[in-house]
Amino acid sequence: MQMLMQLGGVDGFRFDSTVCVRRYGVNTSECWHGNALTNDDGNRLLVNATAMVREEGGLSIAEDLNDNTGVLVSRSAGGLGFDHQWRNDLYVAMNSSLSEGQFGSLVDALSLSCQENSPLHGIAYTETHDTASGQHGNNKLIFRLLLQEVPFSRALALSAAGLVA
Repeated sequence: MQMLMQLGGVDGFRFDSTVCVRRYGVNTSECWHGNALTNDDGNRLLVNATAMVREEGGLSIAEDLNDNTGVLVSRSAGGLGFDHQWRNDLYVAMNSSLSEGQFGSLVDALSLSCQENSPLHGIAYTETHDTASGQHGNNKLIFRLLLQEVPFSRALALSAAGLVA
């Protein structure tokens, strides 16, 4: 990573599935469950990686998706030291809004995403490689929005790349 930053011009990294680096179970899917065990080696790896990225002047983003505030806590205070957290609340709210025809949860998610003082301050997205890949069915958010009859949905679909809060 250091070489990529120093020689390749990379200015930061997004770490995929950090919850599964921090925790483990009998199989990989169990890292998401409450009974998963702490992986001390994984925690050390993430702490060292965020320290190196910070020392090089870069930005580190965790895809943790467990609303774990410790991901953003500084290393000196016992956290992992990430700068931002990849957040799925906007994606979930948009899908719920489309399914239920109610936009209250979407307004709440947008509001939360824009709160700079939120302990879960992060990057809200509307699609990722996981959601757009079709592994959760052929139900890509952008297509669902474009098929809606409501003009608001079409406008939102054209600007739905994501929000950096």
